[in-house]
Amino acid sequence: TYAARLQFVVDRSELLRNFASNAKILDEVDSLVNYISTNDLLKLRRITVKGYASPEGPTQHNIQLSQDRAKALAHYLRGRHNYHYADMPISSEGFGEDWDGLRKEVAASALADKQRIMDIIDNIYDTDQRKRTLEALNGGRTYRFLLDYYYPPLRRNEFVFEYEVRNFTTEESEKLMWERPELLSLNEMFNVSQRYEPGSG
Repeated sequence: TYAARLQFVVDRSELLRNFASNAKILDEVDSLVNYISTNDLLKLRRITVKGYASPEGPTQHNIQLSQDRAKALAHYLRGRHNYHYADMPISSEGFGEDWDGLRKEVAASALADKQRIMDIIDNIYDTDQRKRTLEALNGGRTYRFLLDYYYPPLRRNEFVFEYEVRNFTTEESEKLMWERPELLSLNEMFNVSQRYEPGSG
């Protein structure tokens, strides 16, 4: 499995290669798809894309925004790699506002108001009221800091590539043990080890 994340401009769903670290990640993704598609040892099982939004603005709008962000990566992959996979197995889903991600980052921070922020997230269930309460905290200063430093990473896609490695004969496993050991299962490694005398190193 390979997992990574792409980021988006606030209130936008276009997948921009030159935004944040997207160029590096997309280069890695393209290389991985090319490697899997041209390697007879591997088979792509599925790609799962999850879209998220930061929790400012209308909640329903952010649900749609997260869905559009997930679709943007699926569209990119199909357009760029259709010559490898005419029927690429991709699923995409939007998860709306990432309150869990915000809470996790705040909990790990040294923010002076962090306990109050977590209390607001944990105990105010109406999202509109939760947003208004956050906006008013500390005269708005805390919210502006969250907007600048904590919300941008929440505007993202997370995606997972799942691929299979075929079973190998013991002879193939012995060769791969030196060249690509990460492709071998524990059982295949064990079978190779049985071909050597104990302590032979």
